[in-house]
Amino acid sequence: MVKNIVSIRSLCQSTISNATFRSQVKIPKEKLNKSRTFDKSFPDQTNKKKIWEERGISKDEFFMRKYGNISEDQRKKLKEKVERQRRLRALRVEHESSKLDKKPKREVSPLVNWKLIKNPMSDYLYGTHPVLSALMSNKRGGFNRLIALESIKDSKDDKHLKIKQLCKNFGIKITYEPLRQNLDRISDRGVHNGVILETRKLSPPLVESLLKVDKEGEYQLKFYEESYGNSTTESFQIARKEGQFPLALYLDGITDPQNAGAIMRLAYYLGVDFVIVPEHDSARLGPAASKASGGALELMSIYKNDNAIPFLEDAKGNGWGVLVADAKPTADQLKDLNENYSKHLVNKYVETSDLSDLLEQMPILLVMGSEGAGVRTNIKLRADFLVGLEKSRHVNDDDIDSIVDSLNVSVATALLIEKCLSK
Repeated sequence: MVKNIVSIRSLCQSTISNATFRSQVKIPKEKLNKSRTFDKSFPDQTNKKKIWEERGISKDEFFMRKYGNISEDQRKKLKEKVERQRRLRALRVEHESSKLDKKPKREVSPLVNWKLIKNPMSDYLYGTHPVLSALMSNKRGGFNRLIALESIKDSKDDKHLKIKQLCKNFGIKITYEPLRQNLDRISDRGVHNGVILETRKLSPPLVESLLKVDKEGEYQLKFYEESYGNSTTESFQIARKEGQFPLALYLDGITDPQNAGAIMRLAYYLGVDFVIVPEHDSARLGPAASKASGGALELMSIYKNDNAIPFLEDAKGNGWGVLVADAKPTADQLKDLNENYSKHLVNKYVETSDLSDLLEQMPILLVMGSEGAGVRTNIKLRADFLVGLEKSRHVNDDDIDSIVDSLNVSVATALLIEKCLSK
């Protein structure tokens, strides 16, 4: 007993002395925090001695000393605790094993071709018309393969025959797939009509300037060759059968590929000569836009330019009329604008009935903006003309009237183009 008291006293004294020594040693805070973080992340892996090993006795002897002198009630409670722990452990193991057995196994068809991995450097055009238009126009400059359903292999449809013939002419490999789900996965669940074309991404030429129109029915554009670092000039014929001056589109901030595709479709159908899109803040001219355009994206003359203000100023200097689509502001909206801005903008508005007369006098660059923000103010201030489509429906309730206060940008574009081309 005395020996135990002496050993406990010596242990306390050594602990106090060690604590005093540690308090006197100043450890930098950064190293202290680092040490704690390291110890927390990488605990000591050395084998620590068990408590009975430290005391120099066997495991059985340690537990005999610990539980040998307990009462019968305490021994009974201990036995019940051990049995309860064993029972709960068995139930937990049974529960985990039952969950694994009940988990449904995913059945994968042996016909699924998991080798059809999409290349992030390519576009996957889907749909009969986008694929056929891309092959016929050859604007993308390179095709990798055509993925088609097996039913297309023996199809006598004219468009399918034309697609297969063009693939043969270009030396494009055709991969026939038995399952539609393979094509669904590649097209991101798009309506592919059984054909998908893996091709290069569309890279529109960089147009530098719209030059003067000196000859009726013909216009010139100045391009910048990014690969060679020089400029070239090309001449083009007007897309319409009749007309003296070209009509072009500039899309400012249209980020929805469905709207962009619809605009390309109507622009091609109605006879717009070319479309200019900014490099930034624009919808990607990829498979979704091509599908929405019905293939017109592959046929339309599309150019890029990201310096809107210098580009428009240069076009105005070369005789092009910059026409910006913008709803005519109300009296309340004019009050919110800067006085100089409001006077400057109001004087530029023309009626839709005057658009055809303008196109007979000069080449027109029609600028269309997004449905929400519209055309940027700095572009509107530099426009030659502003035009808006007035709402004909009259509703007494202002709350109801404000719900439908604008048109879809593709619809508005179609109406304004029709006004420009009508006689």
